[in-house]
Amino acid sequence: MSWQDDPIVAPSGAASSGGASWQNDPVVAPPATTQQPVAPPINANNLMRSAAQGMTFGLADKFAAAMDAATQPLLGRGSSAENFGQRYSENVGGEQKQTEEFEQAHPYVSTAAELGGGALSLSPIAETSIGGRLLGLTDGSLPLRAAMSAGTGATIGATNAALGGGDITHGAETGAFGGALGPIAGQAVGKVVEGARGLVSKLPSLLSADEIAQASNALYKSPEIANVTFKPDAIDQLQDSMRKNLGKINNRLAPTTHGLIDTLDDPINGKDFTIEDLETTRQMLGRQAGNFANPQEQTAAIGAKQTIDNYLKNVPQGDLLSGDADAANAALVNARRNWAAQKTSDVLSGKVDAAELSAAAANSGANYENALRQRLKGILLSPAQKAKFAQFPGVLEEMENIVRGGSAANLLRIAGNVMGGGGGLGAVASSAGAAMAGAGPAAFAVPAAGAAIKAASNRLMANRVAALDEMIRSAAPANAGAVATRNTAAQAAQARIARMRKVGALLGQAATPALSPPVGVSYP
Repeated sequence: MSWQDDPIVAPSGAASSGGASWQNDPVVAPPATTQQPVAPPINANNLMRSAAQGMTFGLADKFAAAMDAATQPLLGRGSSAENFGQRYSENVGGEQKQTEEFEQAHPYVSTAAELGGGALSLSPIAETSIGGRLLGLTDGSLPLRAAMSAGTGATIGATNAALGGGDITHGAETGAFGGALGPIAGQAVGKVVEGARGLVSKLPSLLSADEIAQASNALYKSPEIANVTFKPDAIDQLQDSMRKNLGKINNRLAPTTHGLIDTLDDPINGKDFTIEDLETTRQMLGRQAGNFANPQEQTAAIGAKQTIDNYLKNVPQGDLLSGDADAANAALVNARRNWAAQKTSDVLSGKVDAAELSAAAANSGANYENALRQRLKGILLSPAQKAKFAQFPGVLEEMENIVRGGSAANLLRIAGNVMGGGGGLGAVASSAGAAMAGAGPAAFAVPAAGAAIKAASNRLMANRVAALDEMIRSAAPANAGAVATRNTAAQAAQARIARMRKVGALLGQAATPALSPPVGVSYP
């Protein structure tokens, strides 16, 4: 037997005596092998390629092919093509193939790189005034900004589709959706993040009205105020100025005010005139200034009080026997502002308490919102009470908004009332009406739903009034530190939300080309 006849050792191509090739023996034939394609790696080159696609809105492959076509003859790189167009046609397929292979192998990584590149390319545009408006970063409410961004997205989507050979209408629709969603999503994410931050790092609380009153009393007793004493001649001259400023409002027309000026004839402590003398007279004049029933007395008291205020702002050091006039006045200003904030907060709290009692007595507390509106309305209609709140910027305007109610608040109130949320006959009527309308057993749930709506409306009102009280207490110098910290935190939060809105807007615009299906050469 020759070696050719042995199927185990027969070389390739040799036939055995039986005429069968050894390759046909499944025992000894080597397995057929197919070379599997190697997935492109995640490296700097491929990441930059995807990012460049985003930066150029899907045109980087074509730019690269054109650059190669232009430089091949100069660099001596071989090509059978005779002109630029032919070289470009040869190159563009290869460039698109590399991009598509990386996208297929690493879809999330390539998409993220494209989004980042697109956002990065739009970032300088967003910093301009026109660009910011077109991207929905400035001008108006969030819906308006989203509409502006949608228009820009539609333009980008349509252009990208036209350049890439895709459906222009579909590109415009996709771009509009991404453009509108971007700033909305960015702001929503920013607010959620800021809400989470607020749960972790608490802002300092404002001092209560009682705590503000304690701070005011401490200032009145501070050395800056207690150490000041006036020369008798200085007080005499101040009284003369006060009477002179009253003009024709003589002692008969405004006897109370003239009598209050005369209280400065003798010092309270029996020895030297102090800040306490001026401050006591000033406070009595302030109460008289709120006498809206007697216009002559009111006008005279306002003028006399203003004269004391002007004097304390510019007391010559030569008028003093002891103390620092500037330091004393600074402490007085803060003490008065604290006192005013505390008293005004107390007035508002009194209205809240009265509204709660009224609602509880009339309707088990269900009508709290309306009762509180009526109490606040009383402040707005009372010149004396309105004057107390007028010294705090924005408070009267917000109070009027609360009394009038916004569309949402009014709708809640109406819905709660119609559905019998107040209980009693209203609940019976709403259940009966729902039953007659065919609601069946579910009709009994209508008053419960109305009560829930009323409760929500009451909570909304309570929150708005609490915010109003915070506006008043925020004006107290005793709360200056807490207010400064809150303002800094609020500004930082708004800046972070604006950045998130910007990121969202940029990603929304970049999403259209990044998420569009690749158009061009297809490879198996």
